[in-house]
Amino acid sequence: MTDARPSTVVPVRPPLRWLGGKHGLIRDYSRHLLSRDKFTVFHDAMTGGGAVPFEWAYGCDQLHLNDKLPEIVAFYTAVRDDVEGLIEGATLLSEGMIHAIRSDGIEAGREVFNETRGLLSDWRTQERPVLSTEAAVWMLVLNRTSTNGLHRMSRNGRCNMAIRKDLAKLVLREDLDLVRADGLRALHRLLTRTNAILTCGDFEVATACVQAGEYVFFDPPYDPNPKRLVKGKSAAGFTAYTADGFTEEDHQRLSDDLVRLDGIGAFFTLTARSTVETRARYAQWTTHEVDMRHGNSMKSSGREVVRELIVTNVGP
Repeated sequence: MTDARPSTVVPVRPPLRWLGGKHGLIRDYSRHLLSRDKFTVFHDAMTGGGAVPFEWAYGCDQLHLNDKLPEIVAFYTAVRDDVEGLIEGATLLSEGMIHAIRSDGIEAGREVFNETRGLLSDWRTQERPVLSTEAAVWMLVLNRTSTNGLHRMSRNGRCNMAIRKDLAKLVLREDLDLVRADGLRALHRLLTRTNAILTCGDFEVATACVQAGEYVFFDPPYDPNPKRLVKGKSAAGFTAYTADGFTEEDHQRLSDDLVRLDGIGAFFTLTARSTVETRARYAQWTTHEVDMRHGNSMKSSGREVVRELIVTNVGP
């Protein structure tokens, strides 16, 4: 595979813990992704943790990151535009939480966690949340201190992630670093160099501006698996990162959008749970199946190896 990137351009480890993200899997996915020397503009329609743009498309001329969650967009905006303010704010908040736990126990830390979660919830449920470094600070610290990096929304749009159970043990480490400033600065350099565009909205917001020859990546929430229902909900088909989920109608809109992108000469790759329905829905394009440990459970023991479908119009 040809790679004409300058030697100084290197991948960046995604700064957010993101359950179901592709970090650590890029090597497995690489043969199904468009070669880096064949695109200069990359669009991630559902960015989340950002593993693919930061670990695969890092050498392109321009990145476009889109997500439906305003707190995700606020976070990456702060990394791009105010990384030192983000580092300072996150350091103060995380040190306050650590101090509370060391002094008064995990329940004191839980109070800080819940208060921060409430602040982020109040911010995100405004009619038009204003992207701010403060919201990015809340997002980062909650992400680092929540269970398995699982970012969940209740039906009324409020955050309902839980504090990680091992936090009381983690704070005993003298070298504990929840902020990881060097990684944030590395991502700042990447977003600056690639003139990163950030948008907040449905995946169609991300694809509306796509031109011929550009590359788009989609990683929607999994289709529910009817064979593994727990209290009426799929155990491995998590679709509740946002309050309104990702419905069958959304998947159909996504399929229709792929037809449009294919028609204008754009490239795309999509990942989804491999089911009878998804294989039929995307049968007109090239598909591959890979095994992935991707159970979106609050407990790491609840994760399972599942078959994931990779759909692409990228040639061999």
